Amino acid sequence: MSESTADSIRQRMREVRCELGEDVEEFVESARTITDWHYYVERYPWVCIGAALALGYVVVPRRMPIINLDADAVLELAKKKQLVIKPEKKNPEKRSWRAGAASLLANAALKGAMTYMRHRATNDSSDNFFASSNGGKKAKA
Repeated sequence: MSESTADSIRQRMREVRCELGEDVEEFVESARTITDWHYYVERYPWVCIGAALALGYVVVPRRMPIINLDADAVLELAKKKQLVIKPEKKNPEKRSWRAGAASLLANAALKGAMTYMRHRATNDSSDNFFASSNGGKKAKA
């Protein structure tokens, strides 16, 4: 094997090592993007809302039917040791789906307004800082 062939192999190995480092960095960055849920919410907000609604529908259990029994049926269940007695809770006020949707939208609007105000407050405070340190004049960019 000649010296020039060995040098070319060394040069190629240096290039491969450099490319490998860049490839690993790209791979790590794409893995971070894939696992970041914020990325999907920003790119596909309606799909995420639909997925959240579908997941909520599947996860939330259905209400158990309430069966009113007469005294004979209660005695029969007690003999079979299948009688389960739970204290009756006061029925909380039931909300319609419209009230739930309105509450969801109001909370989202409130959160958006608070974020906007926080952004404005941080920008205004930086403007005031520059104005006060320059004798009341705005700083030039």
